[in-house]
This record gives sequence, C-alpha cells and structure tokens, in this order.
Amino acid sequence: MRSCSPRRHKITVAEIAIFAILGALMFITRFIMAAMPLPNIHLLALFIGASTIIYRSRALFAIYVFVFLDALIFQGFTPMWLPKLYLYLPLWAMFMGVAKLNAPVKLQVPLYAFVAALHGLMFGTLWAPAQAVIFGTSFSALPLWIAHGIPFDLLHMVGNFSAGLMIVPFVALLRRLNQTANIKAY
Repeated sequence: MRSCSPRRHKITVAEIAIFAILGALMFITRFIMAAMPLPNIHLLALFIGASTIIYRSRALFAIYVFVFLDALIFQGFTPMWLPKLYLYLPLWAMFMGVAKLNAPVKLQVPLYAFVAALHGLMFGTLWAPAQAVIFGTSFSALPLWIAHGIPFDLLHMVGNFSAGLMIVPFVALLRRLNQTANIKAY
C-alpha cells in the first residue's frame, strides 16, 4: 500500500551550506547596518524575500540561522529575543503567497518592494504584544505603544522598501548559484 504523504525533499549538504551562508549574511548585514545612524535599516527583507522565492518553506532554515546567530552573538537568549522567533514569519508568509502568484517580471519589483515595506510598517505592531508581556504592561496600552513606535516603523518601511527593490537581481544570482551547485530550487 502506498503512503498518502507527499515525498519530502531531503536537505542536502549543499543546501545546508547555502542556508548557513544566507543566515550568516542576514546577521552580518544587520550587525553592520546597526551601526548606522538610522535605526531599523537593514537588508533582512532582501534575504528573506529572495530565499523564500527560491527555496519556499526551506527558507525557514536560513531565517532561523539568522535568529539564532543574533541570540548567540548579538543579543543573547533573553526575553527580548523571544519575539524574533515569530517576527519574521509574517514576512516569509507574505513572500510565500507572492511567489505562488508567478507575477510577470515587470510586476515583481514593485510587488516585492511593497511586501517588504508592509512588513517594516507592521513590525512595531507585531513586536508590541511580546513587549507588553515581557515588560508586564497592560494590553490596553498597546495602541499607545504602537503609536509611539510609528516613526521607527516608517523608517523600517522605507528601508525594507529599498531592500525589496533588490530582490529580483538577488533571486537571479541565487538561481545561477543553485544551477552551479545542482541545488533544487523553485
């Protein structure tokens, strides 16, 4: 009797290396850009978007390499780190949905930039419930907390929009690398 479950793609050594490199690139660029005078400007949306478009659900490996590197090297496994376990999932999910659209190339650049910008704008709202729990504040104070963070979210939105504009060329680069390394991509 045949199994009803779909065949699972086993992860290869080359894929492990690619996901580790992508996660490390996310961490390194975020770390370097954190030294800039503008907060929340980084390339995470570029790497998360491109890796999701190419590797779909397997992009989560790269995302969580970044999340764990961030804890190990930069932030520590503190309560303030815990929201990072879910903060990038909406961005990944939005790019999963966009990838399924198979949009024409002319629409991909603005679509990817919009998705990245939307996540930047939502970031403070996504972070606020965790901060309420961590700091023991009332959930009724969340709208004020979110409103206070709007200037940072607007900067994040602009930064993510800019990063989103670079997704199409980075996807092309990843596709060429995958062909060279014989890695299955979508």
